[in-house]
Amino acid sequence: MTYKISIFLAVTLISLAMIIPAAAQQSEIQREQSSLKGIHNFYLVINVEGSKRITQQMALNVPDLTNSFKDSLIQSGLHVLDDTERAKANNAPYLYIHINTMDAGRGLIPFNVEIDFYQPVELTLNRSMPTLASTWETSAVGLVSMDQLPFILGSVSNLIKEFIRDYNSVNNQL
Repeated sequence: MTYKISIFLAVTLISLAMIIPAAAQQSEIQREQSSLKGIHNFYLVINVEGSKRITQQMALNVPDLTNSFKDSLIQSGLHVLDDTERAKANNAPYLYIHINTMDAGRGLIPFNVEIDFYQPVELTLNRSMPTLASTWETSAVGLVSMDQLPFILGSVSNLIKEFIRDYNSVNNQL
């Protein structure tokens, strides 16, 4: 009888050890998605890092990328502030896209793409100090050959689609 109870307890503990991290992860995803609720507009910031050879070959021109990705967001029904609106909006939230590439030699290009949504928050432990913090994030890491550089921009587009889905899921826009 004790043997059966021990097996039952071991199976239960193992099951809980597998379920609790998954539940915590799901909770984090829901928290990030819910942080987008009620956001009516934001602006877009793009930062590109990498060797000149790669950025020129990929045409990683920040103004062109900004226009392209901004158009994708607008076509999805999101309101992205233009430069004039942005200048007037104090502490407006923003979507930050960071693209980092590196020439590893032998025609291999490792890359990292991070997208964060920053919005005004107050730090409760620091006397309600206002600041900006990332409340939603996603990223991709990969390795491509020189002839597959457009794959990196495809990764950015897929991550933007993920942001749009999460935004729409909590703001009832389909």
